[in-house]
Amino acid sequence: MPTSDRPTVDVAYSGYRHTVGIAEAVVRGAADVGADVVSVPVDTVTEEQWAQPDAAGACIGTARNLGARAQKGHNAMSTTPEPHRAPTGPADTLPLRDAVRIPVLGLGVFRSPAGRATQQAVTAALDAGYRHIDTAAVYGNEVDVGQGLRDSGLDRDQVFVTTKLWNADHGYQSALDAFERSRRLLGVDHIDLYLVHWPVPGIRQETWRAMEHLLETGKARAIGVSNYMTHHLEELLGHAQHLPSVNQFELSPYNYRSRADVIDLSRKNGIQVEAYSPLTKGRKLDDPPLVRIADAHRRSTAQVLIRWALQHELVVLPKSTHADRIAGNADVFDFTLTDDEMETPDALDENLVTAWDPTTTP
Repeated sequence: MPTSDRPTVDVAYSGYRHTVGIAEAVVRGAADVGADVVSVPVDTVTEEQWAQPDAAGACIGTARNLGARAQKGHNAMSTTPEPHRAPTGPADTLPLRDAVRIPVLGLGVFRSPAGRATQQAVTAALDAGYRHIDTAAVYGNEVDVGQGLRDSGLDRDQVFVTTKLWNADHGYQSALDAFERSRRLLGVDHIDLYLVHWPVPGIRQETWRAMEHLLETGKARAIGVSNYMTHHLEELLGHAQHLPSVNQFELSPYNYRSRADVIDLSRKNGIQVEAYSPLTKGRKLDDPPLVRIADAHRRSTAQVLIRWALQHELVVLPKSTHADRIAGNADVFDFTLTDDEMETPDALDENLVTAWDPTTTP
């Protein structure tokens, strides 16, 4: 029986439909974070499900996440959407699946040079209050992101780390191997969010099975996709045992309405949208409508674009290797765009794509 002064975890609604039946593993995971288990629905689990080799790891990971959330005074099993609360700093978070939370602002390190430049960018971001770093295998700087994390002096669990599976590593075993390479390069024992970088045709369903395995074994706290448009996401929703927590793609006022369909589909399925290239790679920073809003608030147009994204409840990933710009991109939590000021950028859509265009990928 749980004691009165310890948080409790009821795993009956954890979402791990075929792994919650191993009571011993759940108890172990809950104990790791000082929580008690209220109930385990063992009578609903088949013999085949009990026998799965990765079920124990899944239960441990689930109970750790839920117990940690219970320790913080939250209802670990609540499925009621949280009321929107405007973020007050870069470390503020939004909820993902399975009690994982993601900071609303992250540093993107796409094209950040390997070596000291990336290491210093990461430490500058963490010094400025960021608690979210977004990298990828193909960026070639995972080692330096890991070094920057260690140089910061912050505990591992204080920083949310995302990396991504590259196209050449699709397929079940290839994806598992690629994850381990990224984990070793980063120098971490787990990855907070692991994304499929691109919807490679033909084998992406097999790849998603590997992503689910990583989630079930607790190696990745959350899994998701990047550059998935509506048709890619509909395909995934049709076969996934675990839905993605995140869909990351290029998003700014200049393609927001063009991508309304994938934004809506993501949100209807509890998938958090992340915006990369929110600053349009600088192409639109001198656009007069943005300049007028920026002047009214005595801010930069980059800050207006980031603030616009935050008010649309997006996780936003600006990139820079310059410490002053990194700090400036985080200085967006003490002003608010009015409804009219939000509508102005909303109307700037021109289906702008500054990077890859996934809409043409089958």
